[in-house]
Amino acid sequence: MQEFLLVVVLLLCSVSGYPSGPPAADYPNVVCKELSPSLQTHGPSHSGHGGYLLQLQPPLTKAFHYEPGVEYNVELVGTTHFFKGFIIQARDPATPPPAAPRLIGQFTAVSDGAKTLSCDQGGVSAEATVAHSNALPRSLVQLTWTAPLSNGTVDFFYTVMREKAVHFDQLSAAQLGPPPVSVAPSNTLPPIKTPDKYRLQFQNPSGCGIGDCNVYVAIDTNRGNDSWLDIYMEGKAEGWVGVGFTHSAGMFEADAVACNRLGDKMVVLDLFNPGGPSHTSLTDEIQDVYLFEGKYMDGRLSCKVIKRILPSDEFDINLNQDLYVLFGKRSKNASTLDILNAHDFAHLPEISDKKINITYGNGTATGENKDFENALVKTHASLMLITWPLLVVTAIFFPVFMKPALPSGGWFQIHRALMLTSVVVGAVGFASVFIGHIHKATPGLIPLGQGKVLNTAHFSVGILVMALHLVNPIIGLLRCNPDNPRRWIFDLLHGKVVGLISLLLALVNIATGAYLLDPSIRVFWVVMAWEVVFLVTVLAFLTTFSFLAARSPSTERALRAPSTIQALFKTGSLLGGLSCLKRGKLEEITPLISSGVTGDNKLRWASFYFLTLVSVALVVAAVVLTAVTTRT
Repeated sequence: MQEFLLVVVLLLCSVSGYPSGPPAADYPNVVCKELSPSLQTHGPSHSGHGGYLLQLQPPLTKAFHYEPGVEYNVELVGTTHFFKGFIIQARDPATPPPAAPRLIGQFTAVSDGAKTLSCDQGGVSAEATVAHSNALPRSLVQLTWTAPLSNGTVDFFYTVMREKAVHFDQLSAAQLGPPPVSVAPSNTLPPIKTPDKYRLQFQNPSGCGIGDCNVYVAIDTNRGNDSWLDIYMEGKAEGWVGVGFTHSAGMFEADAVACNRLGDKMVVLDLFNPGGPSHTSLTDEIQDVYLFEGKYMDGRLSCKVIKRILPSDEFDINLNQDLYVLFGKRSKNASTLDILNAHDFAHLPEISDKKINITYGNGTATGENKDFENALVKTHASLMLITWPLLVVTAIFFPVFMKPALPSGGWFQIHRALMLTSVVVGAVGFASVFIGHIHKATPGLIPLGQGKVLNTAHFSVGILVMALHLVNPIIGLLRCNPDNPRRWIFDLLHGKVVGLISLLLALVNIATGAYLLDPSIRVFWVVMAWEVVFLVTVLAFLTTFSFLAARSPSTERALRAPSTIQALFKTGSLLGGLSCLKRGKLEEITPLISSGVTGDNKLRWASFYFLTLVSVALVVAAVVLTAVTTRT
């Protein structure tokens, strides 16, 4: 008896103790039947599948029926860690480990580092088992499995060895692994924060802590891939703990996730509850949820899972929207692996008082203050509309077109007052969106990353625009006298580089912001209509005043021309104008007309009133539409 135990202990170390693979030919009862390493040598198996997922193409049916004679591509993927050893076995689903297997089909092609084992336990197939042939770390194993010519069903059971003391035993593609069409992201990482640091916290009773609550649920965006959610669930229960998301304040068309206990194992289920008298939860055929860790200890059940945010079929809800959150448990132990028994009527699910956007919002069981966030986002939009299309555009109009009409420096006083006002209003608008999103990981950062390109662009350009808008008044304060030979540097930098670039970027960013703000894009079309009118108006002004300047006496041409091209009018050529500007001679060659009387002053003031009227009309219309917009 002692000799037999010694042999078993040695053989059960096979996955990590034999770098060339387990010795299945010598000890078939251990390797081929139990698919488990030694408890004494390696310790107990970890719960869940640890991110080691088995995928098949083409996909099998929901009941894992195969097509006779068809070749299937089988991949074992480590989505979070490398692994050194493995065993994969195609079995009749009615003979799960550690039962004597009835093997199905055969593996006809294997990748490097893998080999088939002769496990002829059922008298059907001698090559339906594959194991590692070396101990090199890997994250992917690719195989080809050929189905038998007769009809039937198959399940792929597998064991994965990450390290000597970290192994996941007797996993099942049908029960624990993902379906073929649901692939976990390669860069998904397990949660590293403790659950009490997750952004969303739900508990019953209110105010309880981890390990203390009847039910506790924590939710946050996955740190490795913002297309997934990290979800932690625990509760005083022997059956399951779960969380659901729904448009209505009840169990109607709810997309749910539950950690279900079955004996010593923990499984996670992706469910859909259509509602109705039975309140029966249906197992979603496409399982978009994966278990990283699960345990049952001292009457408490807990697990960490990830769930895909965007839907894969009609039984999933897009989680990137405002939804009610439900959470609950079942006290009794589960009786089946893939069907969730109804909750106890003594422990009805809790439900949030308000809808919450779980992908980026912050809230509790009573809901977050979305009204406050929306109000500040709308404040941001309104103040930015006032800052740029109204204040900045008007301020720039004066030095470009109004110098002849205000020759004593009045144009400068108006320009300075409007620009300083725009800096103050713009800074308040800029800060308001950060305050509105203060509970986010990066306040004000409307989730960036995959599928959020426009959000990323709007946020990034907004930072740049605000920086330029704050820098330009400082440049103005540091300007030198008009007769300074280096004055051309200020003129070029302040007006033609920083000023023009910030204005153009701001107008583009206002358009993108309007598109993001308003799902019906009414604000966007108002902004775009104004920007078209603005560009046409500016071109018309430039053309008109350039034409009038060209017809003026030679001593007045440069003064009457738009300031952006004054030097060109004085010298008669672009290169000459640039040279003159560089030498700081512009003020010298364009003396002010002390009387300020020119023949086109009325036209200049009329142009100013027209542009102001158009800008005010835009701001009023856009701000009103922003105020009545329902954000999603």
